[in-house]
Amino acid sequence: MKNLFRIFSCIALASALLVSCDIWPKEEPVEPVVVNDGLSVVSCDLEYLPEGGTGTIVASKSSSLAAVSDKTWCSVSVVGATVNVTVAPYTGKESRYSKITLTSGDETTDVTICQFGEVVGGLYDLGDVTAPVEGDVVKVPVKLNVPIKLETVESWIHPSYENNLITIVVDPNSEPMTRMGTVRYEAGSVSGFFEVTQYPEFKRETDWTLALGDVPYKYPYFEPTVIATVPGSDYYYLAFYPASEVPTDVESWIFAEVAPKMRNELIAKVEAAPGSSLVSYLSSGNTSQVFGGQQMGDAYIIAVGFGSNGLVSGKYQFQKVTIADTRPMYYKWTGKWTLSGKAIDGSAYTETVELLVDETDVDADGNQLEKYLVARGLGSKNAIAAGLVPGEGYEDVYVIVNDDYSITFYGQNCGKKFTHPDRGAGCYLQLISMYIKAGATSYTNVTGGKFMTLKMRDDLKTTDITILERSAGLPFKAFRYRLVNSAGSAYTIGGNAATISLDENLTFSR
Repeated sequence: MKNLFRIFSCIALASALLVSCDIWPKEEPVEPVVVNDGLSVVSCDLEYLPEGGTGTIVASKSSSLAAVSDKTWCSVSVVGATVNVTVAPYTGKESRYSKITLTSGDETTDVTICQFGEVVGGLYDLGDVTAPVEGDVVKVPVKLNVPIKLETVESWIHPSYENNLITIVVDPNSEPMTRMGTVRYEAGSVSGFFEVTQYPEFKRETDWTLALGDVPYKYPYFEPTVIATVPGSDYYYLAFYPASEVPTDVESWIFAEVAPKMRNELIAKVEAAPGSSLVSYLSSGNTSQVFGGQQMGDAYIIAVGFGSNGLVSGKYQFQKVTIADTRPMYYKWTGKWTLSGKAIDGSAYTETVELLVDETDVDADGNQLEKYLVARGLGSKNAIAAGLVPGEGYEDVYVIVNDDYSITFYGQNCGKKFTHPDRGAGCYLQLISMYIKAGATSYTNVTGGKFMTLKMRDDLKTTDITILERSAGLPFKAFRYRLVNSAGSAYTIGGNAATISLDENLTFSR
């Protein structure tokens, strides 16, 4: 089983750090030693690391030799022909310089020393380590010009540093439980820590069984009950995931992602209830738990064992299950549908209509009455002609849900109002249906008339459409929206190309 190492995520960042604070300064090179005919420098230490230190400058003369530094962080003293240099520790990122002036009588010479800026590339990327039961060796490249100290109290973790490489050796885990340790580091001005987590041997417990119980639907989600049968006194924590979130390698994912997330949840619960313990939020033996907010389809029930110390025990079980579509037919209408057919001018007409639950259609206790749905996007070409964007609710209308769960469309006013550039404020759309009267070729508007009923087929994707009649022998022929202003005056919008024919060409399908 593959383990997950997060300890280094971006070695490139370390390289970037070296560009800005290089060990070898580029912008202000060290001045060469100056040799005069009289006073001169025989040898000198020009470069110092960030931790500071001491060095010497040896002059060609000792008679009346004196030395002065132009920086307080660099101090000097003279013994004979030797100038002792002491450089203080430095935590800056850029290199710094000090000019030391040597004098002997009336002779003078200058020496410039350099103290390099602190380079700690890679330390900021140190992160937690997850090691397998058999142990591992993790190596992390870094760039340092300061000493680093690595410490841990755990005997099974062995951190070390050599030649710009941090090495963490993790011993095999023979304990039947997860163990955790902390490694602390300090390099110059940078300090921090990272956690090392090592799992025990993973074991899928075949005598742990996971199953679905009741799966009620409470709009808009399912709320399945998970039944866990776990013999003995093992502690465990349950989770429920849609199959779309679960990778092929389920076991690796459980301990790389799910188990750490479970522990974080447990810790959060303890922090929210001071005085409680991790164990108090774990299950033991047979239990059931409701997981709300689920969608229909395949899912995974996952149980991860924990020890009494609140760490993963290595025991686990998972079960793939299916949440079937047990919604009442009323809810199966919800979603997006395609209305296709022809406009009354003979041109093709297609649009997307979304059916939504009318959340205001409830009884005194808040239970859905299931009498109406909301249609959004119907007559979209009329909405566009009115200067509106389809789908923003201006064209929303109610759809009647009949006792046999067929749905019926009818003419009505839309509730959401808008301002039209020509018709002013307080305008709204009005869904109207039309029929041919007395054999005339012109259409007569009818507001409030039921003009079309749809019955869903067994495939839940297609429908049977019944065109209704205005009265006996007068079937409806078309429908569209018109614009009504605040005074109640109605205006045709969109024309024939935006008027949908009610004929054999019309379909309504997912």
